[in-house]
Amino acid sequence: MKERKFEVIKDIEEGWETTAIIGDILAIQSWGGFLTLMKDNKAVCDLGSEYGSTHCVKI
Repeated sequence: MKERKFEVIKDIEEGWETTAIIGDILAIQSWGGFLTLMKDNKAVCDLGSEYGSTHCVKI
């Protein structure tokens, strides 16, 4: 199964473990039992959060 990825279209300045800037590519992984957008194996935001919904697009 192909891994789903998301591109950041608006900076995420307050992520869980790290930040993300426009153009970063995030991958979905389970983190703390929730589907989370990750950058370099560090949690940025939950997939269904406002950041995940408005700051990222599926690619």
